[in-house]
Amino acid sequence: MDAGLEFSTFVRMHTAVLFRSAYLLTRNPVAAEDLVQETFVRLYPKWSRVAAADVPLAYVRRAMVNTFLNGRRAIRGREVLFAEPPDPVDGANWVGPPDPAELVSERDLARRLLDSLPPRSRAVLVLKFFHDLTDAEIAADLGCRQASVRSIVSRALSSLRTEAARRSQTSAAPLNGLNS
Repeated sequence: MDAGLEFSTFVRMHTAVLFRSAYLLTRNPVAAEDLVQETFVRLYPKWSRVAAADVPLAYVRRAMVNTFLNGRRAIRGREVLFAEPPDPVDGANWVGPPDPAELVSERDLARRLLDSLPPRSRAVLVLKFFHDLTDAEIAADLGCRQASVRSIVSRALSSLRTEAARRSQTSAAPLNGLNS
């Protein structure tokens, strides 16, 4: 059986039981999902070793527990104790949750900037940064040379920087004298 198929079959068969174990460890459903996923991500590259174990489920469960314990150690090592907690609203030093409106605005700006690029440039940037393909893979997909891919990326990023700077200057300018 193909290792990828064997892995996905194992994941489908055992995720529920591993999730229950992870929930018991973390006492938090979101943290439990993250723990199971992190365990699978760490074990996938060495799946042949896992599959060769006498009881693969036990191997995965042990790896999950070790991942949990290592994560707890890391958290404990980062904890800083104060006699009195710092004021959470101390102005510029406080970093709160991201502003949803700002996130939407940034996402919208990124989309508009990408839309301003020619289709080929947009395709190269998506393949490079979203799909994380190498220049050689992109060149093969688009039927061009690697040097062309690098050139397109360079020109497209430069164009995006210029357009982003132009738009930020335009939005910072006074609106009909209202900000004067």
